[in-house]
Formats: sequence, C-alpha cells, structure tokens
Amino acid sequence: MIIIVEGIDRVGKSTLCNQLSSKFKIPIYQHVGDRDLNKIISNTETEKNLQLLEICRLTNAFIIFDRLQFTEYVYGVAQRNYQEKEAMENFEKTDKFIVNNLADAILILVSPTDINRSSEEHGRDLNKHNILFDFLYKKSGIKNKFNCTYENLQEAIDFVSARINEI
Repeated sequence: MIIIVEGIDRVGKSTLCNQLSSKFKIPIYQHVGDRDLNKIISNTETEKNLQLLEICRLTNAFIIFDRLQFTEYVYGVAQRNYQEKEAMENFEKTDKFIVNNLADAILILVSPTDINRSSEEHGRDLNKHNILFDFLYKKSGIKNKFNCTYENLQEAIDFVSARINEI
C-alpha cells in the first residue's frame, strides 16, 4: 500500500506524513537533494516516480510518499516552464500506473486553511499552485482519496486507518 500526501508548501504535509509514519510504522519517502529544479525535465521525474512505484508494486511495500506526481506537475507548470500538455501526459501516466497497479493506494491532499498565509510563509504567491492541486485531485483516478487541512489532519489519519483495516 502506498499513501501519497500532496499539497502546496506550508500546509502540513510533512506533519501528516510524520503522524502517519508514527501511528502505522510506515516509512516516508521524500525526495531531497541538491538539484537545480529549473533544469530537471518532467520526463525524468516521471520515470523516476514510475520506477519507485514499480518497486512498491513488486515488493508490496507500505510507504508514504511526501509528494509525488501532483507536485511534479504543479511546480513544473507554475515555476519551471514545463509544457502543460507534456506535464499532463506525465501526470496521467503516473496516475494510470497507480490506478492499474496499486489499487489500494491512498491519496491525501492537504489544502491550505489560509492561502495568503501559506504564500507569505513560502515567499511566493501560491494561488495558482493551489488551483492546480485542486484540479489534479479532482482529475485523479485514485479511488481512495481524502482532502483535508492542517486543522483536520486527524480525520485524514482516521481515513487511512479505515483503509488499512480493509486490507
């Protein structure tokens, strides 16, 4: 089972991931490293994500992804000048892989309680980013999905708990 936590910066994604990891003893994957985000092309990130997801499928791994395909699309389109058509194709490729191969996947979108505050804390207007995350959340074919805010992270944890108890 994989749990994907997505959303703009400064909304509580990592807090939720840490709470889920602690409660269910599931490791967190978060891509970190020194990389020039303006030079990375969408295809490269998509292939990396698909390889990670294939490993999860093959090993029946339980893992929490602190960001995955939504983030690549949103920040690529909003900040890195990705072509929207190519970015959407890559998003759909990843989403389709999850739907077809990881049926018990869970998607959680953490939305801001105050977009202006999140933007201020990040140092950039995140309104467009937030609109794109909402759009992708609605577009995603992942069946088990939940939208929350920092104020109701416990409801997201309860949602995950119910899904885990089903398998």
